[in-house]
Amino acid sequence: MGKSKTPPHLQLIEFYEDAASKAPPSPRSVHRLEVTLEGSRPKITRRIEVPSGIRLDLLHEVIQISMGWENFHLYEFTDRYRDTLPETALLSHVAKFTDDVLGYNYDFGDYWEHHITVSSIRTLKEPSRHPRCTSGRNACPPEDTGGIWAYLDLLSLSPSTRRRREQLGRKFDPRAFDKDAVNEQLVSWAAKRMPAPSPPEQPKPKAKAKPKAKAKAKPKRKQAALYHRVSTVDQDPAAARTELRDAARRYDLDVALDIEETGSGANNSRPGLDQVMNAARRGKVDAILVWKLDRFGRSALDLLSHLRELEGVGVRFVSITQGIDIRPGGEAMSRLMLTMLGAVAEFERELIVERTKLGMAKARADGKHIGRPSAPRPSARRVAALRKEGRTWAEVAEELGCSPWAARQAEKEAVKRGGRNGPQKRPRKGPSEDV
Repeated sequence: MGKSKTPPHLQLIEFYEDAASKAPPSPRSVHRLEVTLEGSRPKITRRIEVPSGIRLDLLHEVIQISMGWENFHLYEFTDRYRDTLPETALLSHVAKFTDDVLGYNYDFGDYWEHHITVSSIRTLKEPSRHPRCTSGRNACPPEDTGGIWAYLDLLSLSPSTRRRREQLGRKFDPRAFDKDAVNEQLVSWAAKRMPAPSPPEQPKPKAKAKPKAKAKAKPKRKQAALYHRVSTVDQDPAAARTELRDAARRYDLDVALDIEETGSGANNSRPGLDQVMNAARRGKVDAILVWKLDRFGRSALDLLSHLRELEGVGVRFVSITQGIDIRPGGEAMSRLMLTMLGAVAEFERELIVERTKLGMAKARADGKHIGRPSAPRPSARRVAALRKEGRTWAEVAEELGCSPWAARQAEKEAVKRGGRNGPQKRPRKGPSEDV
């Protein structure tokens, strides 16, 4: 039998993790990003400044806070070819240059599509301690309003309309935006979710004469983190706690962290798990022991992402009741487990896509419109006149109520027909006057 082929999305994860380990970005480098909600009129935008080395899963949380979303739904980042990017990739590796573009899609039902542009990359005098929002325009739509076109339809109604009040609320102001409140939330978020920047390296002291040989110090014992989660307060974690501590003794590990927390696996906020993963990233533990896999990850995708990260930092993962022991270093059993989990994760993602397509098909069958409404092509003469005034494509599109792409296409079609100002008739040639 031939070797098993690594799934494409795992190859992409390995590529970006390898890039992060070989060329980590400077802690003083920051990306300035402009985030725009596609299809919004007037434009809903945020300009944010984040460390260049931020992971995409953390950038997702920064965008949620900056825009005003509530982090209730799934999301994905895509590159300019609309290929999905792994959550563990660093921003500096997927957007290396100014004017690079990323896609950010939130809520696969309503499908809020965001356009992210790198406006600049600069180096600060000191490491950036937290992300910040520099400016923004207009309020973010409330969750579950049906997508951008349903939201624009609601805005077109009178504020006293019952349907608008029920969907948007009585006090909703579509032009409201409070930059100071957003930055306060980002500071609070960074204190919990982003590790403090490492201090600058001190110059090494000059080598001194070697002292006399001393007795060899005892080898440092390996440290373990024990993690267990229960769904409700009524569940008793005593049995799992005892088994985890016995397993640590069997593996000859000292317990450095013993974390127990209560909460649903579907909840995005799990501070106990965040504490365990931060300890692994900083090299404070050599192994993580859990009772069962479903106590550790929300889904196969979430579990695979965590296991890949642990493998990258050289931390062992053990599920004591299921006989799963994934060691860093590429052992045969570890590779088999990761390949199986990758297949399950890919299957889970395909199910999500299939459910989304079925929902869209049902909406079409019910007579609902999916996607952008068809809009008339702008006048080529108007486009040419505005361009002569020195307007940018974005300003032309905003003036004519269309997309920049539609304005460009109108100009291209006019050129094909005979000039930027539209088709022109050629004068007929008369008899030569020289004869």
